[in-house]
Amino acid sequence: CGMVPAPVEAIWRNHLHHDAVIYLIAVRNDDGAVIGAVTGVDHEVLFSDPERGASLWTLAVDPGAALPGIGEALTHAMADRFRRAGRAYLDLSVA
Repeated sequence: CGMVPAPVEAIWRNHLHHDAVIYLIAVRNDDGAVIGAVTGVDHEVLFSDPERGASLWTLAVDPGAALPGIGEALTHAMADRFRRAGRAYLDLSVA
C-alpha cells in the first residue's frame, strides 16, 4: 500500500526488549489472519516524560479484510491501554 515496511527483526527486538514500544494486532477469528496492527510508544517509559504522554505511531489495516471498524477498534484499544497505565494524553503521528 505504499507504506514503508518495518523490518521484522526490529519489531521483534522491540517487542522483546523495549517496554516503551507496544504492538497490538487484530486477528480474524475464522482463520487467524492478521488484519490490522497498531504501534504505540510510551513516552514516560522511553524518556521519563514529565507530561506522562504516549504516541500512536502506526496504524495499518488490511484493505481486503472486509470488516468495518478494525482501525477504530485498534485505536481505542491502544488508547485504553495507555489510559490504564496512567498516561495523560495520546498524540498521533501522521506521515
